[in-house]
Amino acid sequence: MAYIGQEEKKQLAPAIKKVLAKYNTKGTIAIKHHSTLVVNISASEIDLCEVYYQMKLNDRYHTQRENIEKVDHFDLNRYYFADKAKKLGFKKAGNFIDELVTAMKGSRWFDDSNAMTDYFHTAYYLDINVGKYNKPFKHIKKASKTNSDVNIDIKPGITLNEKLNGIELKFNSKPSEEIRTKLKELQFRWHSKKAIWYAKQSPERIELANQLFN
Repeated sequence: MAYIGQEEKKQLAPAIKKVLAKYNTKGTIAIKHHSTLVVNISASEIDLCEVYYQMKLNDRYHTQRENIEKVDHFDLNRYYFADKAKKLGFKKAGNFIDELVTAMKGSRWFDDSNAMTDYFHTAYYLDINVGKYNKPFKHIKKASKTNSDVNIDIKPGITLNEKLNGIELKFNSKPSEEIRTKLKELQFRWHSKKAIWYAKQSPERIELANQLFN
């Protein structure tokens, strides 16, 4: 039977707090129903809500992406969040969750469950919550060095979305296959409703954008 007590939580806390501090993240540790270790993330320099939003936008099972809205709290699914984040280019977010889950497991954790036969046998359950319904997640923003790093002017057709730390490109006509390939190689994605290509800001992406609009 899954069980975790206050003493074990106390033993796991230093490693968990170390991971939170490494990624400039604020959170608390709790136990629910004597069977679940919970980490509640209240703020972080990693915009976890934005990562979750991008996951939904890129979920092939969502047929009406224009209706997807960004949330300010959610229950993080530890089984796939890290892998999906990395595939979408959010490597730091993926590494953070991987390291957090490892710290939450410690050395005693095991899982011999078999969902196919409804057999559940684990040391204890793990929950990660990002924000709460009555206390939204806060993104801790840091000064962006993007523009000074690349030392170039921003050309017309390029928009830097400072709120989301993003870069948006709007072409007058459909770009060539060669250009679309270059955009995809740097993780740009197409937003059909806004008719823009978008991605997180980085020196490489801004440099490519300026080359395309030169």
